[in-house]
Amino acid sequence: MTKIARPSISKVKSRAKAIKKEKKIGHMKALEVAAQEIGYPSFHALDTYLKRLKQNEFSATINPFNPDLQSSLLVVFNDDLELFDYKEVEGDFITTRKSFQEEYLNKGFAERIGARLLTVDELQQRGLIAPGGSENGDKDYLHDWGYICIEFVREKDNPWTIEDAEKLVIEQVESEIGRNYREFFYLDGKLINNHISRAWDAEWDNYVDVDYHPAIDGY
Repeated sequence: MTKIARPSISKVKSRAKAIKKEKKIGHMKALEVAAQEIGYPSFHALDTYLKRLKQNEFSATINPFNPDLQSSLLVVFNDDLELFDYKEVEGDFITTRKSFQEEYLNKGFAERIGARLLTVDELQQRGLIAPGGSENGDKDYLHDWGYICIEFVREKDNPWTIEDAEKLVIEQVESEIGRNYREFFYLDGKLINNHISRAWDAEWDNYVDVDYHPAIDGY
């Protein structure tokens, strides 16, 4: 069943009234069935999701990030990120695929861990230079790459350090979805490579290339 990303609560309630008459069931049960018809496990889950969505939009519109008063940490994700869960069932390994956008962000993941999801317009307004992008000439902006960003903020007089940022992200993000974020953060708009990037660099530094041997390589 395809889940409706932005359902109308009034339409769900109207559908519930019809279900109540059709199936001769109670009001709450009808609401549950109506929510399940559009892909939500319960009416409570649907209602909670819509309230979080509205709260996030309100926060982005009414209380935007203020660089004069707040310090910003942006955690970056691929827009098509999928998470995989592996389970063994009666000797067989079952793989479950989940969309990060649909199964996490749309269900209030960012708000639950004390962050908020940046809108496309906000990200464009920040004008963040993408990794490998140039500050001069033809600039390569982060928003042009379609990344998803969540933001953690704290007081400006206690700005984010890379150590604090990594500790928070490992505790709040990695603990739930694994190391499925990008190898860089933005601290107050500045691109900073994080622990994932350093781990890659360490692996590369430890890589021992096999010497060329004509009898083996054949050229």
